[in-house]
Amino acid sequence: NKPIFLKNMNIFKKDVLEIINELEELKLYSLETANTILHHLILKIARYVTISSSSEKLKIEPVLDYIQANFDKEITNISLGKMINYHPHYINSLMKELIGTTLHSYLTEYRMNEALKLLLNTDYSIEIIAQKVGYKNPTHFCNVFRKKFGISPAKHRKSAKMV
Repeated sequence: NKPIFLKNMNIFKKDVLEIINELEELKLYSLETANTILHHLILKIARYVTISSSSEKLKIEPVLDYIQANFDKEITNISLGKMINYHPHYINSLMKELIGTTLHSYLTEYRMNEALKLLLNTDYSIEIIAQKVGYKNPTHFCNVFRKKFGISPAKHRKSAKMV
């Protein structure tokens, strides 16, 4: 029950602005979307504050910043390593140590959360949403989405609109 003080809010700024935007625009399912973003933000903050030293935090920030800014592009340990000047193997060990998951798992989680927002707040086709969150193959996107949420993207959208 101690307060949390964050020195660098830049890695959370995008999420906070998204929550504010959702609540101001009052679009269909904006409250649900804002809750999803808030939940994701709380988890990110919890992971961030559990990182033991500030030097470790500084090491992971460029990785997370790059993922959040480029999740719609192809990202691998090798391409990310070239962009932020880290060895590809170091990125994965850093992610596992500080975030508790691999680069691939974190990227997939981030993409699925973005896809969920697009499904609930736009009329984009599943194919367009797949592309917007970094999947070239819509079938692969649907399989990943179904594995994560237990329902296809189309069925999820349909059931959300019925509510």
